[in-house]
Amino acid sequence: MAERVSSLMFETECEAILDVTLGNGSYLKMIGERSSSPVALYGIDRDPAAIQQATKNLQNFSQVHLTCGNHSSLREIAAEWQLDSVDGIIGDFGLSSDQLSDSERGFSFQSDGPLDMRYSPQDFTTAAMFINSSTQKEIATVIRDYGEERNARVIAAEIERNKPINTTKELADIVEKTCPVRFREKTLARTFMALRIYVNDEHGAIKSVLPACLELLSPGGIMVFLAYDSHQDRLIKQFFKYSDQTCICPPEAPICSCDKKATIKILTLKPELPDSEEIKSNSRSRSAKLRAAKKL
Repeated sequence: MAERVSSLMFETECEAILDVTLGNGSYLKMIGERSSSPVALYGIDRDPAAIQQATKNLQNFSQVHLTCGNHSSLREIAAEWQLDSVDGIIGDFGLSSDQLSDSERGFSFQSDGPLDMRYSPQDFTTAAMFINSSTQKEIATVIRDYGEERNARVIAAEIERNKPINTTKELADIVEKTCPVRFREKTLARTFMALRIYVNDEHGAIKSVLPACLELLSPGGIMVFLAYDSHQDRLIKQFFKYSDQTCICPPEAPICSCDKKATIKILTLKPELPDSEEIKSNSRSRSAKLRAAKKL
């Protein structure tokens, strides 16, 4: 959906663009190449490897500012940059293909490696540490709440019986025992996703970064966010809905006393989905949901 993100950014005059989930810098590179005038490009990513790759990909642009950090700390990072405002903000809250394909990172159930799942090596808790130090009930709660996996209790019970678990293959073999063959891939995907989200506090980071993005965005600026699970999309949807409201008084109130004003105009009444061609070329994009808004 890079084309759509780029086109939305150019709905306003852009002098500075921020990607809070930089990855390899592909969004910023596309925008920089298509802009008719120089654009200051800012990027944040928790993964040092992503920062290294993005630095290479953006080396031909003159105004590039990248930092390794958590987008939940956007306010602090912007202060370090002495950045008061930007004209466009991008947040693609998905796992990158580079991270997924690196078996040493422990994100994939399709290859064997350490059960890590951290975006940043500076973070303390790995997926293995969480599993091996948590109760069966705690594990089931994470798999159910973050992976929306109905079989969470059974999976957690099987994990408990087979501790310690230190590799992705060990975990995948355990999960496979808990469900019929036809459900295995989805169950594995949900379980691994749930652990990744929990270990990296992904939903907490989204909750923190959304209001910070709105504060940093210039009036008339555009923000575009891509979600890959229902929780992520719900957080973005609820934030947009609240920011678009002009009154939050109880329905029974005779007159408005909250004085709330809308701060954004929602540009996507429903989430935009990838078309069949994009899904064909990149199967991981099939779960993407894009929402965009303009700051008033």
